[in-house]
Amino acid sequence: MKKIVCIVLLSLPLITNANPENYPMCKSVDKNWSWFSDHAVSSIKYHVVVETGAKVIVGTGMKVVGKPRGSIITIVGEEIVNAYGIGSIHIRSTEESPVKVCVNSGEAVPITIIREYF
Repeated sequence: MKKIVCIVLLSLPLITNANPENYPMCKSVDKNWSWFSDHAVSSIKYHVVVETGAKVIVGTGMKVVGKPRGSIITIVGEEIVNAYGIGSIHIRSTEESPVKVCVNSGEAVPITIIREYF
């Protein structure tokens, strides 16, 4: 007889409105990495909006020895950023003065762990 045990970690954040004023995570960032959110999912999409004309660097993954160790991309304006697994999203500015950045998470795919006994 087989027993199948499924454990699902489910996260349900959604992109609800593209207006940055409605975003739950808005911060003023400088040249240091600023933490925005943690995630523990197979994949998740973050909608990142930067104030007009400013450029920021977005890093995903675990922050180790002072910087995120996942993907690192440069954004001007707004963009969808994909993150995978367990980690977080960090953002820093390339500008001399602080920059306002808003982040909203959505389209999370849960981690599914299947244990099968024989």
